[in-house]
Amino acid sequence: MFHGGRRESGRSGLFRSALRTFAKACGLSLVLALPAHAAVMPGDHFTFDWAATMGPSAGATGSASLTVGAALASPFFAIASFDVTAAGFCGVCSPLTENLTAVEFDSSTFGVLGHITGTFLGGGGGTHSYDLELTDISGGTGTFTFTDTRQVDGNVVVNSGTYTPLVATADGPSAIVLLALGAGGIAALRRRRQSH
Repeated sequence: MFHGGRRESGRSGLFRSALRTFAKACGLSLVLALPAHAAVMPGDHFTFDWAATMGPSAGATGSASLTVGAALASPFFAIASFDVTAAGFCGVCSPLTENLTAVEFDSSTFGVLGHITGTFLGGGGGTHSYDLELTDISGGTGTFTFTDTRQVDGNVVVNSGTYTPLVATADGPSAIVLLALGAGGIAALRRRRQSH
């Protein structure tokens, strides 16, 4: 019996050690994954800074945000939504239509590649069609070309520039899962310590 009791104590110690290791791993993954956002899931949100470097709006800056859609061939995802915020540059002021079927989010670089097309009401009235062409991140920077065509007179304006990804916002599903996992591991470790 004594030998059996010692073995039980060894199992209990091993369990506690495994639980501590699990809690530490959960906490570490939470700390590392929230800023780096290593695991991308549909519904995650990303923000990008952009700067126009050529065209009539050169020097204008702003940000764009997107919501990740369904998984495609790894490492790519569809894009469920895309919004532009600009300072001194219309971009897509009030989109009437927006087609995201020809653009993808690259979860390995946090970049975007492809074309976003649609229509919007431009300054001074009139409907414009647009094509926002984006290249994937390379060396920390991606590029964009924004082609704006006014449908009434066929006038075409082209702006181009660069964009850089920012840390994903923490309200995405994968961040919530990691937060719950880390909190659960820490709570289990505390319960285990209190019972002994």
